[in-house]
Amino acid sequence: MMLRTPRVVAPGTILTLEVRFPQKTIILTGRVMWAREGPLSWLSTGRIGMGIKFVDPPAGLATLVRSA
Repeated sequence: MMLRTPRVVAPGTILTLEVRFPQKTIILTGRVMWAREGPLSWLSTGRIGMGIKFVDPPAGLATLVRSA
């Protein structure tokens, strides 16, 4: 997952994320795999943010993402 954000944390950091879908909200744990900072004007371009790899995602996550 990519999080577009102007403020990032170091790769390797473990985050707890609340992800809201139309059907329900779930709590996920993820590890920051990469992080790029830059000016706020880059936010909409996807050039800044963090790449998150989920740790033990729930079995139904792919279905929730496809239906959103």
